[in-house]
Amino acid sequence: MVLATWYPSDADPVDGVFVREGVRAIARRCDVAVLHAAPESGRMPGIRSDRVENGLRTVRVGFPPLPTAQASLPLRLLALSTGYRRLVAHGFRPDVIHAHVYLSGFAGEVIGRGRVPVVISEHLSSFVTGTIGRPQRALARRAYESADLVCPVSDDLGRRLAAIAPRARLRTVPNPVDTDRFCPGRRADGGPRIVAVARLHERKGIDHLLRAFARVRERRATAELAIAGDGPERPALEALAADLHLNGAASFLGLRDHAAVAELMRGADLLVLPSLAENLPTVVLEAHACGLPVVATDVGGTREALDPSAGRLVEPGDDEGLAAAIAAVLAVDHDAEAVAARARERYGYDAVAERWEATYRELLATRERG
Repeated sequence: MVLATWYPSDADPVDGVFVREGVRAIARRCDVAVLHAAPESGRMPGIRSDRVENGLRTVRVGFPPLPTAQASLPLRLLALSTGYRRLVAHGFRPDVIHAHVYLSGFAGEVIGRGRVPVVISEHLSSFVTGTIGRPQRALARRAYESADLVCPVSDDLGRRLAAIAPRARLRTVPNPVDTDRFCPGRRADGGPRIVAVARLHERKGIDHLLRAFARVRERRATAELAIAGDGPERPALEALAADLHLNGAASFLGLRDHAAVAELMRGADLLVLPSLAENLPTVVLEAHACGLPVVATDVGGTREALDPSAGRLVEPGDDEGLAAAIAAVLAVDHDAEAVAARARERYGYDAVAERWEATYRELLATRERG
């Protein structure tokens, strides 16, 4: 059973999309059900839907929101317990509870009552940015040290979790990539075409990309930049693009679903990720799976994700260095099929699913011996 704090929905189709990708990978080898909890204004805890979504049994439960996650925890637990009982009553008795982020991990340990092994995948960027508060750290420590295994998506995040929960058992397992969708395609003529895929928040550093791109345009007048994503910084970023005289060269595409992002990457020459903070950026893995080289900032687990033969790292906030790296990578012809093959071997559904199946079997064997 996958226990999700974030999961795509009709209201927000990109929320936790990486969790769904992980579930789709695991479902190639295991019988999977998803239990997703989300706050909803003015509604009592309980089941909101129980149906097959994207081929997966998905039970969604809701609970009234309170000012903090800790305050809402009893209501979350009540809703999740209701969903768990629904699954068990319909014949789904999980061998393993696979929780995503520490809140779900804590809940999994409560509803599983210690009889079902719990593994926690951790993706939360607050551990990277240092914005997680003391109560959340305390709850995370309890969840991690009670779980059978904690799996950060990057070694960088794992080091941060080890500092919080020194008695936790840690093992890095990355997010997977749908390499059937994210795969090389025929590049369009013209360009060069540069893409960025990110929520338009300050920490994504898109303002630095725009200033760097303006420098690139001084020598590569035909260069084009497409930015897929939306967020609170979009008006300011569009104004900055106009101030830099990038009208017509830089386009803001808004939110794009996975299929549209894959198509955008297949027609591009380079992906740029100028973030000021990251965990393990799935967009880098997706770009490599499409055969794209990547220029990214050296933050969080980005160094682990980047194929060093198909990209460059720069310091965050360095507009001049970012422009130079973009120009240098664009000047090299990369073997798209070779780049994609390396990404598929490390991050494809089958590769990641194999690691998870082995992990689940190990946890069950350990429980049997203990």
